[in-house]
Amino acid sequence: MAEPCTRWDAEGRLATERGETLDAHFAACPDCLAARAADAALSARLVETGARWQPPGDWEARVFARIAREAPARRFSWWYALFPALAAAGLAVFFFAPRGGGGPGSPDPSGAGFEVQIGVVDGAQVVRSENPKPGDTLRLTARVPTRDPARVAIRIYRDDRTLIFACGGGEVPCSLADDAVRAEVLMTAPGAYRSIILTGAGPLPAPAGTLDADAAAARAAGASVTLGEAVRVW
Repeated sequence: MAEPCTRWDAEGRLATERGETLDAHFAACPDCLAARAADAALSARLVETGARWQPPGDWEARVFARIAREAPARRFSWWYALFPALAAAGLAVFFFAPRGGGGPGSPDPSGAGFEVQIGVVDGAQVVRSENPKPGDTLRLTARVPTRDPARVAIRIYRDDRTLIFACGGGEVPCSLADDAVRAEVLMTAPGAYRSIILTGAGPLPAPAGTLDADAAAARAAGASVTLGEAVRVW
């Protein structure tokens, strides 16, 4: 008797969580199809369990506090203490990129001189904890010094290498109103979600696929690049 295929457990599940494309094997292998269906059924059951199965609201804060006590050299942000209160109130949590885009990690020290506001909107069917989860929505607003949508582009990436949203610099213009561009993206997989906003006096380059490549192409075209704060989903 042939051994059952274990490719779904070994690589398919992780690739799906990362939002990567599966090869043809996973569409034809009976063992992988069955394993994937079982995972989907389990996920559906977890979503349907309801509030009575929610973990204690402060469980992550208590874990981080214990880690801090056992490893005092490691520093933790006030973010972990503030997030539960905001989440309990049903509020979106906002991150602000430094004006000018010239902060640590910015791909362009010259920056564009405007503010980027990023909010996380809770997904209705997501099992909640203190951090953003798959199924939440990333909402981005950036006030830009132009009224011409052809001079603005937004790129949003997962883990800096997978482009999941793009407008401007191609066939799809960005939504521009009241001197602000806006985008909403459903975050379907764990990872760090980061955005760049491009503005330029001339045509903007089409996306190349990674944050570093797109930032370099924009700089080469004379555009300004502003980096948004990372939103970590897990």
